[in-house]
Amino acid sequence: MSTYVNNLRLEEIGTGEATGTWGTKTNANLQLIGESLGYATQNCFALDDNQATTVADAPTSDPARAMYFKVTSSATLTQTRNLEILPNTNNRVQIIENVTTGNQSIVIKQGTGAGVTIANGQTKVCYFDGGGSGAIVTDATATLAIPDLFVDDDISLQSDGAVVNFGADNDINLTHTADVSLTLGGAGGTTGLVVNNTAADGDPFLSFALGGTQTFTMGVDDGDGDAFKIGTTAIETNTRMSISSAGVVGFGQGITENTNTVSSSVNATALDCRTGTVFETVLSEATTLSFTNPAASGSVSAFTLKIKQDSGGNNYTVTFPSTVDWPAATAPTLTATANAVDIFVFFSTDGGTIWYGFVAGQAMG
Repeated sequence: MSTYVNNLRLEEIGTGEATGTWGTKTNANLQLIGESLGYATQNCFALDDNQATTVADAPTSDPARAMYFKVTSSATLTQTRNLEILPNTNNRVQIIENVTTGNQSIVIKQGTGAGVTIANGQTKVCYFDGGGSGAIVTDATATLAIPDLFVDDDISLQSDGAVVNFGADNDINLTHTADVSLTLGGAGGTTGLVVNNTAADGDPFLSFALGGTQTFTMGVDDGDGDAFKIGTTAIETNTRMSISSAGVVGFGQGITENTNTVSSSVNATALDCRTGTVFETVLSEATTLSFTNPAASGSVSAFTLKIKQDSGGNNYTVTFPSTVDWPAATAPTLTATANAVDIFVFFSTDGGTIWYGFVAGQAMG
């Protein structure tokens, strides 16, 4: 008696049988082998429900026997549906494409075991283990290792937490945070992103866009002595800031910064050089000033200080730090009248050991 228990459901003729029809049956088997290496399409979802399709025994042709199997639907799917490909004893590899109507995923199954989910419009290579009622279908490319990959069009990483790892030990990685960002990470002593333009007169750059329109661009302008520039639509356009290869900084527009308002507490007022370069205070009591967090020796800290007397004309006094070196070694006397404004300028080049102090204006306001 003929059997059909092989993975392609070909007819295996029993000993001494099919006298006179061997040629016909063998030719049918050969045709089905060719079918199993080909491409076929089948409407597997006539209804919006889970469905099954069974590979027919020889000599019957069946689309589900094809190596590349394109799954369609005449029904519009409203949710993810299962497609069970039987018999559940078939052990094979099949490439399956989901082109069903309704923009839904399908799950390829063979039994009660795990299946492979294929998003609408996508294709996966499925391995059927033929394990009977509990058969499992596996995504054959889930852990695929490829020495070199050439892609002719888009690449989509569909996980909201997708990670692209680089290096034999995954020492550099690019991580996707859903709807927020890409993060470049590294486990080495340094982690960096290098933009390398190999053209003789090329400009490496990074650009930031809103709604598809470049708003700011920063990079190296090869045509201007390799200066680093920040511009608008291009690094040579509307330059907002530049740093020459010699370290000279230029600004294309005016510079603005916040005023730091400070006040006295328990007769003490601290001016933190890390918070800005312009300070103002309205006196509410006699106070002693301190200048904190100056730049290290060899760098410069400089700031302007506006002092205003209160509206009551209380003539509050201010004690400057002993490290301030005034012209002629004489500290100025504050204007005593109500609402009077005095302005002073200070700078230090030695980490605050000496602050050079100057009167910019008095009895103002």
